[in-house]
Amino acid sequence: MYKKLPDDFSLICDLRSASSLNTTAEQLRWIKSSVQAKHYLIFKNQLELPVGYALWAKVNKETLARLSRTGLYPQFYYEWDEGHITLLLDIFMINGLTPLNRRQLLWLRRRHKILAYVRNKKLILTFSNNTRVQALVV
Repeated sequence: MYKKLPDDFSLICDLRSASSLNTTAEQLRWIKSSVQAKHYLIFKNQLELPVGYALWAKVNKETLARLSRTGLYPQFYYEWDEGHITLLLDIFMINGLTPLNRRQLLWLRRRHKILAYVRNKKLILTFSNNTRVQALVV
């Protein structure tokens, strides 16, 4: 049965489209699952207009290990809310990192004890005590 998605799904898609970003089927799944699980943040400017977003999944260590071993991101909706590790999937800001966006991003970082993301084919884990660990993603 069709379930109506929250308006923020359209808002995130509009931000990507307005910036001429190509959106893959995998990215659409990330957007949909993150919005449904309420694992996203809309960045706004001083006028409260949307200027970007962040998407994440709350994964367990097995899902994170699979990503490190195979490069396979969460595939199923249940994987978006199965653990305590915050896996950043996508961050986008229309005007790049502004002081306001930086504060919003720091708020997001402080809100999660364990934050993981992939950068340059490396899985990076950061912890609330500012410790960092890196592993190569296949």
